Amino acid sequence: MVPQDLVLPIISNLSPIAGSSVPRTQIIAFDVTDDSGTFSIIVVEAIYDTDRVETVHDGSVINAPFSGSRTVITDGFHYSFARTGAGWPTAGLTIRIRAFDSNANEAAPQDYSYTITNPQDPVETVRHFKMRARDSVCAVQPAYVS
Repeated sequence: MVPQDLVLPIISNLSPIAGSSVPRTQIIAFDVTDDSGTFSIIVVEAIYDTDRVETVHDGSVINAPFSGSRTVITDGFHYSFARTGAGWPTAGLTIRIRAFDSNANEAAPQDYSYTITNPQDPVETVRHFKMRARDSVCAVQPAYVS
């Protein structure tokens, strides 16, 4: 009997490091590896503080409006991409990476957040920092009177 593979895929070498403040043209890069070296799917998403989600890599290709590459490395892949055009559109950006190896082992969905220092829309920067300040001051949302 062949032993069951219980080793989860690993996400490593993230650049820039999570929590960084970066310009809107920033390239995001990371590696996904597994002891088996084979994957059933790897999905990469960009989640903005407006709750909009864009699929960067759908398991097959890097989708528009992104440009970049997925290259083979030992036991996995190296990803490198940026958002084309004017770049990352909002001040708050989270990159979510979901990786499943060929034995259905899933790396826990990994979320890496960044603050975009010069998003496409400067109003978004003000809104982002106001939301962060509000969230740190009170856990209860304000009530509105009509």
